[in-house]
Amino acid sequence: MQIVRIIKRAIGLITFVALIAYFTEILRSALYFATEYLSADKSLSKETTAMVENFTILMILLALVVSVVYSFGLMGKIKTLTDSFLDKNKVLSFFVKDDACPKVGFSYYTFFITIVLCVLLHLHQLTFGDPKEEGFIEGFAALFFLVASVVFLITSFKIKKSDLLHLKGKKATIALIALSLVSFYIFGEEISWGQHIFGWDSFGIFEKYNFQAETNMHNFLNPIFNFVYPFIGMCMFICMFLIWFFPKTSQSYLFSVFSPHRSLFFLFLYMACSTFYGHSEIFEILLSIFFLCYAFRMYFCLENGRSKDAGL
Repeated sequence: MQIVRIIKRAIGLITFVALIAYFTEILRSALYFATEYLSADKSLSKETTAMVENFTILMILLALVVSVVYSFGLMGKIKTLTDSFLDKNKVLSFFVKDDACPKVGFSYYTFFITIVLCVLLHLHQLTFGDPKEEGFIEGFAALFFLVASVVFLITSFKIKKSDLLHLKGKKATIALIALSLVSFYIFGEEISWGQHIFGWDSFGIFEKYNFQAETNMHNFLNPIFNFVYPFIGMCMFICMFLIWFFPKTSQSYLFSVFSPHRSLFFLFLYMACSTFYGHSEIFEILLSIFFLCYAFRMYFCLENGRSKDAGL
């Protein structure tokens, strides 16, 4: 163990010295990479150059902090300090324990994956600004709505074949079909019902009154998005906060299944924060991630969760 500690400290010290010594070269390499592989015309504007530099400096500072922690053996002290006032097992259990789906560790993976995705999206936003409309990230996020729609539909058929098929089971089936239709509608709107793929020209009222001249419905409402997005984002977070932290002692199984799980806490938090200035592409991307996680958790719960004997 002593040898391992010495190796960690040595690596941390070497990393620290290397980052300081080669700071300029690292910055120059980051700008070269952004110019050659991230820019379509092989050139960067002054704003983009500044953002790349700021992002690189931030990463170097984070690496320096980590190297200092390992160089001086601070990890043990940090762990002792946090253990003195925080029960990490209870924290982890709160966010990942899923009574509605105990046989599958889906919520465990969801908790960490969504945090990583939120951090990456935020770093992208700090460096390059909001993702471009009709860009790669937005197009990829639109597919999440389509996948969620299919999963919701499959789950609705599975519940028909299960032992939940009675009054509540029928209501659940209707709810799942409705969620599938909503997901598919959002997917259609995001790709302008095929216009982004096939490139047809807008016509009629879409050309005249749609604020982006696209064949979809939501861009007729662009002027009110700066009010609608914050309202939706904050309402979603407040509702889930109350359900997660102040639940009833006895909840039906289907309510537990249909309620988004606590593992999505940080996703909901970032969704609310992303709407602070109104309309946000980040919010739409986060919403697609939520729909995807929500759909798959519901599928796994009804596939592997409790039966009606456990109480609906």
